[in-house]
Amino acid sequence: MRPPVHAALVFERLFIARPEVRRAVRALRVFLESAPDANLATRERREELLDALVDELVSLAAELQQLLPAGWSRDDERFKELDDQEALWLDPLRAEIPEEAQFAHDWQYMDWPAAFGKAMSQLRVERSSL
Repeated sequence: MRPPVHAALVFERLFIARPEVRRAVRALRVFLESAPDANLATRERREELLDALVDELVSLAAELQQLLPAGWSRDDERFKELDDQEALWLDPLRAEIPEEAQFAHDWQYMDWPAAFGKAMSQLRVERSSL
């Protein structure tokens, strides 16, 4: 796997490029476009496909955290465009670096997961209007 270079959001390049993500998105699109009945089976199928996407998201984060050293998001010019919330999510060990007190504070404050979720929702809205 390659690191998220020159990307503001990991989703712009790495996440959507994963084969399992593309399969799950395609399956979800086909399923929803089929206008399934509003029932338990539909809800369970939708949740199954969304769970597959969340699983891939967690796997991607774990792979990046294992691949890259603590603090990778702070120094390298290739990562300067990375969104702050994604840096907090993907480079949590940066908070353990002594000169990264502000990063540690931001990570511990824990408002970044909600901000990250909001950014993902906005990305979804932007992509759906294309």
